[in-house]
Amino acid sequence: MRIKLLGAMHLKTEPAGYHLLREQGQQAINFVHFLSPVTLVIDGLPHMAERNACIIYTPGVRQEYYTVDHELSNNFVTFKALEEDILGRYNLPRNELFYIENEEAITNLVEYISWTLSDFDADHTAEIEDSIQQLLKGLEERQILNTPKAQRAFQARKRMLALRQMVHENPAAWTVARMAKAMYFTRSYFFLQYRALFGVPPSQDLAQARLALAKRLLKTSGEAIGDIAKRCGYSQMEYFIKVFKEQEGLTPGQYRRGARDEGTDK
Repeated sequence: MRIKLLGAMHLKTEPAGYHLLREQGQQAINFVHFLSPVTLVIDGLPHMAERNACIIYTPGVRQEYYTVDHELSNNFVTFKALEEDILGRYNLPRNELFYIENEEAITNLVEYISWTLSDFDADHTAEIEDSIQQLLKGLEERQILNTPKAQRAFQARKRMLALRQMVHENPAAWTVARMAKAMYFTRSYFFLQYRALFGVPPSQDLAQARLALAKRLLKTSGEAIGDIAKRCGYSQMEYFIKVFKEQEGLTPGQYRRGARDEGTDK
């Protein structure tokens, strides 16, 4: 037997705020296919990934990924291979993000692989080996890097993901016009591409990033509300309070007091 299947699951769902961390990795190959947005920590740096992102962790490599405000859905297959470098037979990245097309085919294959683990009435050794090799070959074929056009689209996607991460880290430094300029897109084209990739218009995403930062600062810092408003990109504290109350049903001060009371009760 050249391949030993250790674990597999399709459409696995974890709760909002889920955080996986394996400091020493696993003594196995672990393929993960994300079906919802997720943040991965690779080489100490966070990378925001969208649906259909994949990663293949090799043995002993640190694994970390998490969500903040939404559930995590993913497929995964964990296996050992007696062949010294089974991954070397396929043109696949290792320990870094890549994206695929036709997620349904991969999900169906992972479903079959996971089923073999639960069927104790037959020996599925041959099917497991064949299915895992089909999985690796399918990933190789479905990478969105097969044509020059696909490569350009993939690079644009990477730049858009990096841009969004910068915006969420420091929303006060950004406007939609500046975001479009950073991508070298017209504002109208940027709007269409951004909404297609992230499911929200850039203006709405920027507003959400500002609000998320404000909530974090209200919970964790002692800064004055006016200073927090400026750090989040609001030029007027009164407007910040108005927007915050519309979205949260509380003023920033009430939200801060509630967070402190909650912490005291624990």
